[in-house]
Amino acid sequence: MTIAENGSIIQPTGGVAAGSTKIKTAGIDKISEFRSILQEKTGLRFSNHVIDRMGDRSLELDGETAERLSKAVEIADRKGADQSLVLLDQLAFLVSVKNKTVITAVETNQMKQGVFTKIDSAIIG
Repeated sequence: MTIAENGSIIQPTGGVAAGSTKIKTAGIDKISEFRSILQEKTGLRFSNHVIDRMGDRSLELDGETAERLSKAVEIADRKGADQSLVLLDQLAFLVSVKNKTVITAVETNQMKQGVFTKIDSAIIG
């Protein structure tokens, strides 16, 4: 796992071609390294649950989307949000804004009933 010149995180194993700007958690042995890189890139913490869900669901998060997620959380924080649902393209993230922690992630087309509870804001970006 390395960081490309354009700032994207590259995971060349697990089926992702070297030079890809996608992050793919499926097959990653070094979860703590993955989490550290994500935290460094976004300024957000990623819970064990979200790391597991991303791996289980083979969710991909590119550098641009990671940056958009970080900016969305900054906006929610400025507005005084506590728990936010952040919708970015085909991904939904549940984020504890006050703790700057991504709690879970799901592809929007995989949401069974589309119900999120205990949130006080939603950001669509």
